[in-house]
Amino acid sequence: MSERTLRVLMHARVTLSCELVFARLEKRTRLESIASVLPEQLAAVARAELDVEGDAGARAVGQEPSGERELMEATDAVAARIRAGVDEVQWPTLEDGFDFISTPDVAAAVYGFLASCVEPLEDLVLLHARRDRDARTVRRILSPRPFFDPDAFTALAGLLNLVSAAQTALDDAQRAYDAAVRADASERETDT
Repeated sequence: MSERTLRVLMHARVTLSCELVFARLEKRTRLESIASVLPEQLAAVARAELDVEGDAGARAVGQEPSGERELMEATDAVAARIRAGVDEVQWPTLEDGFDFISTPDVAAAVYGFLASCVEPLEDLVLLHARRDRDARTVRRILSPRPFFDPDAFTALAGLLNLVSAAQTALDDAQRAYDAAVRADASERETDT
């Protein structure tokens, strides 16, 4: 009996492993896609907020303005953080109380992460922007929401549901195997 349940358990482990790999690849793909466009979109907004009058002299003599260099560095930092964030996003799971993981659940998790990623741009704008810009205003101006497509996470939500189902199947298979091992051990004891 325990041999059959062991095969089911091993199959459940392989299935969960595969689902985890597919979900992780999709997470990376989604974050890479965002990192390839969002920082530049936010940089355009930041550029409009920065005081660039001091950079006009640098352009006149053919040099790259220092503000533009700082903006590029901040943009690169935002992109790098997004790309590396696959383990920082609080991806929704059944353990978090979700019965079913929906596209908006995943989008909310990613959006929360992205909002924390734009700090280098916020800091730069606060440092160089007009005097009437406070941290709250800058955070609102540099919100990724206008550039954020929540529907881009439908496939990932489906994969996360498959991971959850595979985890449940593995837990069930483990319990069945443990019960079969106990039953086999009890049967051996009664035979002796």
